Amino acid sequence: MNKIKLVVAGLAVMALSLLATPLAGASMKDDIKTGTSTTVTTTVPNAIAVISNIIIFFVGVVAVIMLIVGGFKYTTSGGDQSSVTAAKNTILYAIVGIIVALMSYAIVNFVITQFK
Repeated sequence: MNKIKLVVAGLAVMALSLLATPLAGASMKDDIKTGTSTTVTTTVPNAIAVISNIIIFFVGVVAVIMLIVGGFKYTTSGGDQSSVTAAKNTILYAIVGIIVALMSYAIVNFVITQFK
C-alpha cells in the first residue's frame, strides 16, 4: 500500500510540474533578452485545457495499465471459466476507458479552440 501512495504522490508532483509549465507564459530568458517584465497571462480556457488534459492523460494511463492487468489475468486464468470471464470484462472495460479518454480529449480540445 505504501508503494501505491508513493506512486500516486510522484504522479501528482509530475502533474503539477506539467501544469505549471504551460501556465507560466513567457519565459524569464525572453524577459532578460528583451529587458521587459511580463506578467503571467493565463486565460480560463487555457487553464481548463491544461487541467483537463492532465486528468485525461492519467485516465488513459490507468486504462492502459488495466488492459495489461486484464491480459495478465486472462493468461494466468488456467481455463477457469469465472477467471476468464473476469479477465475479459477487465479488458473490455479498459478498452472502453481508452476510447472514453480519447473522445474526451478530442471534445475538450475542440471546445477550447472554439473559445480562443
